[in-house]
Amino acid sequence: MLRCHLQNLIENFSKLEKLEREI
Repeated sequence: MLRCHLQNLIENFSKLEKLEREI
Protein backbone atom coordinates (compact mmCIF):
# COMPACT_ATOMS: atom_id res chain seq x y z
CA MET A 1 0.00 0.00 0.00
CA LEU A 2 2.72 2.45 0.97
CA ARG A 3 4.85 1.45 -1.99
CA CYS A 4 1.94 2.09 -4.37
CA HIS A 5 1.42 5.53 -2.86
CA LEU A 6 5.11 6.30 -3.21
CA GLN A 7 5.09 5.30 -6.86
CA ASN A 8 2.09 7.57 -7.42
CA LEU A 9 4.00 10.51 -5.97
CA ILE A 10 6.99 9.77 -8.19
CA GLU A 11 4.81 9.59 -11.28
CA ASN A 12 3.11 12.88 -10.45
CA PHE A 13 6.49 14.49 -9.85
CA SER A 14 7.85 13.41 -13.22
CA LYS A 15 4.68 14.71 -14.89
CA LEU A 16 5.23 18.07 -13.22
CA GLU A 17 8.82 18.15 -14.44
CA LYS A 18 7.72 17.52 -18.01
CA LEU A 19 5.10 20.26 -17.75
CA GLU A 20 7.67 22.76 -16.47
CA ARG A 21 9.97 21.95 -19.37
CA GLU A 22 7.18 22.55 -21.88
CA ILE A 23 6.39 25.97 -20.44
